[in-house]
Amino acid sequence: FQLITSIYTIPAQLLRAYHLCAVLVLVFLLFPAGKGMRKDVIPWYDWLLAAASMAVTLYIPIRWDYLVSIQGIYNTSETIVGIIGVLLIMEACRRYDVTISTFWAGWSGPAVWNFTEGPVTLGLLPAAYRHRRVQELKTSADFALSLGVRQVATHAGFIPENPHDPQYAGMIDAIRDVAQHMKDNGQSFLFETGQETPVTLLRAIEDVGTGNLGINLDTANLILYGKAHPLDALEILGRYVMDVHVKDGCWPTDGWNLGRETPLGEGLVNFPLVMKKLKALGYDGALTIEREISGEKQTEDILRAKKLLENLMD
Repeated sequence: FQLITSIYTIPAQLLRAYHLCAVLVLVFLLFPAGKGMRKDVIPWYDWLLAAASMAVTLYIPIRWDYLVSIQGIYNTSETIVGIIGVLLIMEACRRYDVTISTFWAGWSGPAVWNFTEGPVTLGLLPAAYRHRRVQELKTSADFALSLGVRQVATHAGFIPENPHDPQYAGMIDAIRDVAQHMKDNGQSFLFETGQETPVTLLRAIEDVGTGNLGINLDTANLILYGKAHPLDALEILGRYVMDVHVKDGCWPTDGWNLGRETPLGEGLVNFPLVMKKLKALGYDGALTIEREISGEKQTEDILRAKKLLENLMD
């Protein structure tokens, strides 16, 4: 599957649906419903749950064009599928003893992760996609709430450095609309770092001003986008950090493309100092290891990163 996706372009939302399908099926077939239950015999109800997982998750790619066209205004069938999906995810998390710290919300439409097309395709900056994406983020927040998740993160897009930029006010209004919806839900809106300097992000938080805003600190993105070192960013944004993506990487080497992601410890993030600073700030939340490759190397790198972090926390 990963080989196929390396050749053909598949929207990220569809990739996530396929991955979720695989994870749910494996959980229900490999992890019994209760402790002490036999693992060598799969009961009929787990086969049923696995089949339901396939039906619910594959509903997304099968009905993708239709789901995009209705822009978050779902009818009875989508609501039923969504409710079943929520229950399946909750049961899978219970079996595998997983706690969802933050729900990462995506959006439809084009998404090019570089310096040239990124500003006109990503997040809430492009006016052509803004209204639809606002509705999608609200729908994602409601879905996260149904899972009991109180933090929702996303890439807001390339927030203009100049607050007098003609697009700045509209983007801030859109973020405020989404953030207020989450506030009404009792949730926090988290900006994932990377596409803007720390000062620009701080200004956006102050201008949105809903009081439920935070940071999902991606330690590598700040470097990959050439915006700041994460240690310096913590001096400016540290009090807003509510979740952390642990990732490593190097600075960009040209003006068109992002820097290169690396295994943890092989890039430019000074993790001993970053961890020390997070501790000094009183951060005690999740440290989510992120490695944006696939295959056995991804698993090896994640396990190595886990050991590195454990050594730093001892």
